[in-house]
Amino acid sequence: MSIPSQIETVIIPVCSKVLILSVNRYTTGANMTETLIIRPEIALDQFLPIFVESTLVLVFGVGYAAIITLSKMGYFSKKWMPVGYLFWALQTYFLYDFATLIQSNHFTMKVLMVTMVAYLFIPHLYFYLISAGDARYEDREEIIEETNLKEEIHG
Repeated sequence: MSIPSQIETVIIPVCSKVLILSVNRYTTGANMTETLIIRPEIALDQFLPIFVESTLVLVFGVGYAAIITLSKMGYFSKKWMPVGYLFWALQTYFLYDFATLIQSNHFTMKVLMVTMVAYLFIPHLYFYLISAGDARYEDREEIIEETNLKEEIHG
């Protein structure tokens, strides 16, 4: 069983701001110390906006991938592609705002934005790989059919 032995406040400089964390140090049986870092809590009045914005990130992300992929596959007209890119822009905005609301540090926000730029190209990469795979195996099917036809003719 852990018994709290010390509670400290640690001040960490992060970019141009100072992050103050409560650090609880627990002493376990064999004189070992475990450190528990408690992040700043999210304000209760911010719970609903955080929940709504994180939901919108998911909705716009799925909408972007679906519209772009279905447009490229021919199920939707190519005129729908700008709507897909609008969904990507909205997803990126809401992800940035979400990261701000949950007090993410600058490095995490940069990683999220780089990930969003990568996500811009993922449906295009997926469609390209599917198309390239289909083209590769269509050539093989034509060769196999020609070989079977020649064998039937020549007997």
